[in-house]
Amino acid sequence: MTVIIFLIILAVLVFFHELGHFVVAKWSGIRVDEFGLGFPPKVFGIRYGETLYSLNLIPFGGFVRIFGETPEELVSGVTSTPDSLIAKSKWTQALVLIAGVTANIILAWLFLSIALGVGVPMSVEGVPASAIVEDIHLTILTIVPGTPAAKVGLKTGDQVLLLTRAGEELVPTSAKQAINFISTSGDGLSIKVVTSKGETVDYRVKPEMGLIAGAPNQPALGVILGQVGTVAFAWWQAPWQAFKMTISLTKLTVQGLGHLAVQAVQGLATLDSVTGPVGLAGLVGDARTLGLAYLLSFVAFISINLAVLNLIPFPALDGGRLLFVLIESIKGSPIKPRIANILNLIGFVLLLSLMFVVTWHDISRLL
Repeated sequence: MTVIIFLIILAVLVFFHELGHFVVAKWSGIRVDEFGLGFPPKVFGIRYGETLYSLNLIPFGGFVRIFGETPEELVSGVTSTPDSLIAKSKWTQALVLIAGVTANIILAWLFLSIALGVGVPMSVEGVPASAIVEDIHLTILTIVPGTPAAKVGLKTGDQVLLLTRAGEELVPTSAKQAINFISTSGDGLSIKVVTSKGETVDYRVKPEMGLIAGAPNQPALGVILGQVGTVAFAWWQAPWQAFKMTISLTKLTVQGLGHLAVQAVQGLATLDSVTGPVGLAGLVGDARTLGLAYLLSFVAFISINLAVLNLIPFPALDGGRLLFVLIESIKGSPIKPRIANILNLIGFVLLLSLMFVVTWHDISRLL
């Protein structure tokens, strides 16, 4: 069921991305030859007007074939055809290219609006006073890899119910209270949690020193704790709060991608920082167990990531094509079709190779 839900989510995200290109192209008077979900080989297609609507076998993607967008069409002389992309102004070309990213951002905002209207689990720190907050629990927000918490099997999202050491028990009501208890439990303690699947589990763990910067002698488990509750807003407030959250998540995604790029240049990046289709399918399964609202908010996050990734100025991505348009605007003439073809082919091969490597890494983590 998780795989089916993931494929449906992927289809929806790709559909709206390509719909953005499609709508703006049509609005600009550009002919669209094909609107396809998935990549060929084609399963079936239906022609309506000038456009072929197709369903293809490989589900990880989609495309809109716009008249006059390929280098070959430039050579064939479609620049004189008024309904071709190449015949339009550079501003119009840029609008068509950026429309897919815009559609993904709008979709994320819609999903977050629904999720915040229903109520979604999130940290209650900094939540506006107008929010409706229920069912607050002390929750593990982050686990540092390789620390005692990670080694015993504690997971992000586990709700902390009870801490026990040498016959002394504590039902923590704040992160500070729990951290003080843990830091004075040098001989180890037991942690009772409720997992994201609703199971109650006891973990025996011994804190270690040297995990906290600035406090090397303080025993710690390697977790960040926080109060998490179900946060909802009135229907007229949810869209505005969703808009602010969309902007915030977009900024965080850009910052995270920039940090990953810097690490890659420095040779410090690892595949543990990247998740492919298999890993995303597992995360979708985890999100599904927390309810529809949480799943919608997670899908919104994926949609924002898809938008940001597509804006990277790399051949075969929307950002790469935007870069071509910018270069052509500066130089006053089109990029040679042969060069554009080679760059797009290299970009496409590299993207497929990266997807294969990341997918293999995701699978290896499951084995």
